[in-house]
Amino acid sequence: MGSASRFLSSGIWSILVVVGAVLWVHDHAAAQVRSASRHEAQDRADERGAIQDRIAALYDPTEMARAMELGTGTLRGTMAVRDKQGVGGLLPRLLRGKSVATADREWVFLLPMTPHVTAWFEAHSADDVRWGEREIGGLNPEVWQYAGRVRTDSQGNFQFDGLMPGRYLVLAHFPVEYTARRTYATGEYSVEYSYSPMFGSGSGAIKPITRTERYQSQMYVWISEVVDVKPGVPTIFTPPVRDLI
Repeated sequence: MGSASRFLSSGIWSILVVVGAVLWVHDHAAAQVRSASRHEAQDRADERGAIQDRIAALYDPTEMARAMELGTGTLRGTMAVRDKQGVGGLLPRLLRGKSVATADREWVFLLPMTPHVTAWFEAHSADDVRWGEREIGGLNPEVWQYAGRVRTDSQGNFQFDGLMPGRYLVLAHFPVEYTARRTYATGEYSVEYSYSPMFGSGSGAIKPITRTERYQSQMYVWISEVVDVKPGVPTIFTPPVRDLI
């Protein structure tokens, strides 16, 4: 009995040692993963900080003011967004059959593509430029003192006059209303029963009753497009094509 007890006790201790070793290895590996993740996050933050510092260093108010001096160029067009999928895509169906969503009496901003603005814009994809909603590091807030701004009419039309020739960044942010659908369970059930005379038996099923309703919703569209304004002739802004949904 004593030998069996000692054998059992020895076996239990062996199992505990193995379990402890496994747990230590697991915790050690998890700690290494966490450490690597922290270092990776810090590296990304350092890289982003370096990019922001480089962008900020390029700001020159004299250059901004010179770029917005009176010129002979004109920029006009319709502030809108076209569905990437075409007339048969999802966006037109949401927009009650329309293939173009326009900005109704919304602001359009114009920034000259100075080295400072260009570096800021190129540091983000066009779809990721979110001015106003959250800060994009490196862009000096003083640039908005030099920005051109006009409000569209009810059809989305806008026009900038007296522009110097050169490249400009057109920015807009406007809501799009659409009709959406949702399906929900009513809490009621229906019983479906089928009977086979040949076999003299039947089967039934209980199914939940659902309803589909339409409701009005809204999403916001961000536009950030670069245009090249020519002297003496109107430059036409073409609405971008986006896969919004």
